Amino acid sequence: MPIVLFDVDSTLLTTGGAGKSALLRSLAQVYGPVEPPPGYSLAGKTDPGVLTEVLVAAGVKDRRAHELVERALWVYPTILEEELAQAGTTQPCPGVPALLAALSETPEVELGVFTGNLRAGTLTKLRAAGLDGFAWRWFACADGLPDKTQVLARGLTEMRAERPGLQAGQVLVVGDAEGDVQSGKRHGTRVLGAATGALSPAELLALGADHAVNDLSDTAGLLRWILSAPTPYVRWSSPA
Repeated sequence: MPIVLFDVDSTLLTTGGAGKSALLRSLAQVYGPVEPPPGYSLAGKTDPGVLTEVLVAAGVKDRRAHELVERALWVYPTILEEELAQAGTTQPCPGVPALLAALSETPEVELGVFTGNLRAGTLTKLRAAGLDGFAWRWFACADGLPDKTQVLARGLTEMRAERPGLQAGQVLVVGDAEGDVQSGKRHGTRVLGAATGALSPAELLALGADHAVNDLSDTAGLLRWILSAPTPYVRWSSPA
């Protein structure tokens, strides 16, 4: 299994609500105070998608919403850094540092993220959680895209450009939300569900995850499962 892509929020780390606060504060700066509809969940969605849905629910028309989202995302990285620093609540999810360390020490594995965050936000959150020191090779982030399925599609295209012959079955998506599972299955990747968000292992399996766990604490067991990919590992040389 050459490439393991982790979702960020509620899979790799939690911000204690600071990430959501930063998004809404960014939107308030360019539009005014607005709250998501009752029961609205950010899980498995992208930053652009969340802001668009919140604005549309508030009655903003599509074209105007698009303009406001672009402006909000322009100021968001700075606001996110402020919110994370002020809250001081960002931390890795259970088992994450040990698993990342084990995967980093496994030569045939490459680490990446598959996330609804912007790349700038991803890097900020990883740094705040103390996870930025690992060998992150791939960044499938949501810049310019409203849907996580599109994020993964673009990420796979970028990977195949550098890894000719890469098969989707050689990629593992690790995530906690319905959008993570559905995106992975739509594109033919393996999916590991981590019940560190709102869904249980049984719910993640029902959505189509190949395997699901309560959290990522069983380093040895997860490493065995990750390396048991049915598609043989292909050792690529760097493009000339």
